[in-house]
Amino acid sequence: MKRGLLAIVILAALGGVLFFQRSKPKTEGQQQTQKAVVDEKAVAVLKQAEEACKAVKGGKFEAEFKGEGTLTSVRALVKGTVQFDVAKEWLRMTVTTKDAAGAERTFDLASDGEKVVGVDHSKKAYNFGPYPNARPLLSPGLNLSMPKFGVDAAFRGEMERGAKLDGVQPCDGVPCDVVTITKGGEGTRWFFGQADHLPRRVEHLFNLYANPNGSDRTVLTLSNVKPNETLAMADFQIGTPEGYAENEVGVTQPLLTVGSPAPDWELKTPQGETVRLASLKGNVVVLDFWATWCGPCKMAMPKVQELHAEFEARKVKVFGVNCQEDPNGDPEGYMKSKSYTYGLLLGGDNAARAYRVSGLPTFYVIDAEGNIAHAEVGFSNNDQIKEAVKKAMGKSET
Repeated sequence: MKRGLLAIVILAALGGVLFFQRSKPKTEGQQQTQKAVVDEKAVAVLKQAEEACKAVKGGKFEAEFKGEGTLTSVRALVKGTVQFDVAKEWLRMTVTTKDAAGAERTFDLASDGEKVVGVDHSKKAYNFGPYPNARPLLSPGLNLSMPKFGVDAAFRGEMERGAKLDGVQPCDGVPCDVVTITKGGEGTRWFFGQADHLPRRVEHLFNLYANPNGSDRTVLTLSNVKPNETLAMADFQIGTPEGYAENEVGVTQPLLTVGSPAPDWELKTPQGETVRLASLKGNVVVLDFWATWCGPCKMAMPKVQELHAEFEARKVKVFGVNCQEDPNGDPEGYMKSKSYTYGLLLGGDNAARAYRVSGLPTFYVIDAEGNIAHAEVGFSNNDQIKEAVKKAMGKSET
């Protein structure tokens, strides 16, 4: 069964995690004096970009991703071509990567919504498996994705974060409106084509406390953007090249069994608070493993919010565990745009592996003693989850 929208996202752990030492946090007084002021011109540009991205249901573009500043030597240069169809969950990428030593590798990557293929030309390997379980085969092209295409309210979160219009700059010969959003020691700078309002460049700025000019950054640049071109399923299928070894991957693991101990985890909220499962004993815990690119996840979220609202006054904790997220995804912004108020936990890839998550969304109910009370992949309604919660509550309250 297919789950998720455009399958361009793999486990974030495969992309690596970077940490930077920051200077001491600013005092409360300093934070108040630097409170973000709404730039109406920037908001207007973001609204135009939001409508333009929403209308892009597929197409083609060329892309390049690289690190600058301290990231130059730790993030590989990635460039290639991307074609996609959001509704049909089709993706095709031709990718070249170059590491800090200059070593190059080339890949052909594709998914037709049923089968995922990753051809590694340097190893003469034809790797394949079922969609979505074999999504990790798409990892070499991870950073070339533009997750805003085809998304409703794509920039709603950015509009609430003190966006600033920084003039006009050319990007690959296209005049672009530049909008900068900062939050704490990090930020994002977007370049939108003035004619079509589509993203042409996005810079993720790191370590702004130490480098306020944003010299430590990753840069994704798009060129030759051709939205909504007609594409056929054959454009997203790759045969086995002659002489290449075939390797099937993506075998599904069964979910954790009811009655077994739930693996412990320790995850952060968007506000930086730490939540640990072991500290929640005595409460029934509902976990929704999800990602912003996953269509069925978004369809399920209103019901998750209803579940949270119904049991909020009881000893029930509901969390969306964000995992397998796109590097440009904004889970906090998406939840805010939809007024969802249940808990959000970030960086849940390790937890997802411990809970054998192979498709999104995946739901678990954990009883007050810390044991699995219910597990399911996919979502049609919340009746089964609600009943599992009530049963677990009755057990703990008797």
